[in-house]
Amino acid sequence: CDFYMEFMDIPPELDPESKDHAEFLARHRMDIERKGPPSVLDALKQNLRKLLADKESEMLAMKTAIAQSAEMKQQDEEDSQAQMAQLQAEMDSAASKAEQMAKSKERLLEERGAVQTRLQARITELQQQNKELRAVIREREKTVETLSENVALRDRILMAKETRLGRC
Repeated sequence: CDFYMEFMDIPPELDPESKDHAEFLARHRMDIERKGPPSVLDALKQNLRKLLADKESEMLAMKTAIAQSAEMKQQDEEDSQAQMAQLQAEMDSAASKAEQMAKSKERLLEERGAVQTRLQARITELQQQNKELRAVIREREKTVETLSENVALRDRILMAKETRLGRC
């Protein structure tokens, strides 16, 4: 009887310290004592079978949970690898763009330097031409001044001749 009571299925809602629990055990003890050893053994077999079936279903549920966990872990690893590959590709792309921008900036700086050099050469050339043109203008102004003086001298000479001719 005690052996059967040890493996007996007790409803989980009963508190082991409560009065209902004690009454439940007493009632089942009386039922068992009334039945006799063969029926107690049959009930014990049924309880053991039920315990083994429950254990088997719990084991199956645990195996399923473990398999799902392993599958989720594998999926997470695959997702992680895919994300890492995508991030690596984005980083490579950004590095490539940065390198292209650096090359472009360097090329633009070189072009700017070349343009500035050409402009400086052109400015120097124009300044030289300006000096030469000013020298030519000064020469021409001197020539014009000399010619103006000559014309003025000639006019004075002519005027002097005319005044002499007119007096005569």
